Amino acid sequence: MSAAASLLVALALVFLGAPQTLRGAMEATDVGRAKQTIAIGPVASQEAIKLLGDNAGGFFNANSAHPFENPGALSNMIESWSQLVVPVALLFAFGRMVGDRRQSYSLFAVMSIIFLVSVATLYHVEAAGNPLLTELGVDPVGGSLEGKDLRFGQTAPPCSRSRPRGPEPAPLTRRSTRSCRSAASFRWSIC
Repeated sequence: MSAAASLLVALALVFLGAPQTLRGAMEATDVGRAKQTIAIGPVASQEAIKLLGDNAGGFFNANSAHPFENPGALSNMIESWSQLVVPVALLFAFGRMVGDRRQSYSLFAVMSIIFLVSVATLYHVEAAGNPLLTELGVDPVGGSLEGKDLRFGQTAPPCSRSRPRGPEPAPLTRRSTRSCRSAASFRWSIC
């Protein structure tokens, strides 16, 4: 079962844009004509094994925060749900072991309620922002964003939104200064 689940998750990640190759790295030239080396490899299969087995930090050691490990919002949702497969399966294995599946259903219901109450509470706290920073004049519209992967919005996963609350965001433009370029990616700024 675990090999089949790993294969399905890996195929889904490849379909959604995660690299799956045996090539080591590739050379690329950015818009500033600077050369950069981009590491690739069997990312999708290693990511699937990591998520279903709760193993280590991933191919790029960034716990799915790297765009090659987690290329989009749908892959983010698949990866989040993949981490819940083993705990939920253990609940139902417990029901089979004791010979009463109703116990596994009741445990699943209680754990789901605790999970949903925790998610609602944490979302409320995170969305409110830090009142100490508000006193210093920092705008709390985005909430508490320290250490968050904001490519998919504050509520992702699995409740991904298309855009954050508040006024219409300013358009993104490419910075032209050399100091804004990174060896691995391009930086965007709000003007």
